Amino acid sequence: MAPRSLPSRYLRALLRDILVFLLAMLLTVEALYLSDKVITHLLFDVMENRLGLSFLIETIILAVPEILAVGFPLAVLLAVYLALIRRREAGELVILAAAGLAPRALVVVALALALAVAVIWTPFRAFVEPMAAQHLTIRLVEGRIEAISSGALSPGRFLQHGEVTFFQHPETAGRPGGVFAFVRQISGSEDVLTGGSLILDYMPGATTTDLTLSSAQWLGFALPESGPRRRESHRLDVAHLSIASLALGSADIDAIRRDPRTNTLPEVMRRWAAGDGLAGQVALERVLGVALAMLSPLIALLALAWSRGRGTLLALPAALGAVLGAGMALPPLALALLALGMAGALGMALALALVLIAALAWLSARGLPRALLPERPLQ
Repeated sequence: MAPRSLPSRYLRALLRDILVFLLAMLLTVEALYLSDKVITHLLFDVMENRLGLSFLIETIILAVPEILAVGFPLAVLLAVYLALIRRREAGELVILAAAGLAPRALVVVALALALAVAVIWTPFRAFVEPMAAQHLTIRLVEGRIEAISSGALSPGRFLQHGEVTFFQHPETAGRPGGVFAFVRQISGSEDVLTGGSLILDYMPGATTTDLTLSSAQWLGFALPESGPRRRESHRLDVAHLSIASLALGSADIDAIRRDPRTNTLPEVMRRWAAGDGLAGQVALERVLGVALAMLSPLIALLALAWSRGRGTLLALPAALGAVLGAGMALPPLALALLALGMAGALGMALALALVLIAALAWLSARGLPRALLPERPLQ
């Protein structure tokens, strides 16, 4: 009787190859995307605020899940395709077919890989990615506050947190306890405080902090209801000036925690059920992102099935373009599905995923028999 599935030893070897290729592809894709994020964003923040190497490493680690969410479907596609094309060019698929193995057995393997991807990728998109995004964004805010407290502000740069703006004069940059200016506007008035040194008693996660300026001068200005002119209302020179319970950065951090994109999937689902449309769009994007990752092994198998002749050069780029294009289409698709309501949108997303899985499996099974022979004669 002809075997209906891959031999267990051969299947283990194939899965091992796919895993090796997957790790290599993940490292490659991660390095490409992460280097761009580091150069254009993270490194800029670190240099502007003089936060040091340890802070850069911490933020890079927290940025990895965000980049992984983009690169994982591509890595899965490349890993499956490369592992199978390598076996086809070695003539192994022809030998298996001659031994009675139907090419459709590879479709079953791809479907099993799609299920495994769903099991792995769902908790990642639901919990790991949003939690890492929240911690990364908060750490960037806290990093700027740490730059203020350590006196490491870039000279001549204004740094604002909620009601507070800090500034270090260029002429005093680099000196211990350089001059800082602190500006706060309160309904109809503006307070400007300068000091020879600054002490900021900030604890990560705290909603308020205490500020102390030495050799301080407090200037108060009355802001007119109209016109640019302002009038000095008071002036105070003191050796030490302390301001307690200052809301420094707390508004920014609260906004980050309220952002649906930094909430876990159960949290955005609850917000969606309560009528939050943005949370619903985020939830749908994550559900559709898992579906896209599930489709990647089947897209790779279809690319293999149509990798013959001139199609050999076009199949893989077309498959990669399909995954990239689908990834870019997720936000507008989620927004369109949002109009169907919570139950309707989730049902339509599930139906769309099942239809695409069935279509890709059918097309792959149809094209695989002609794709078994290697491009070059066997030696």
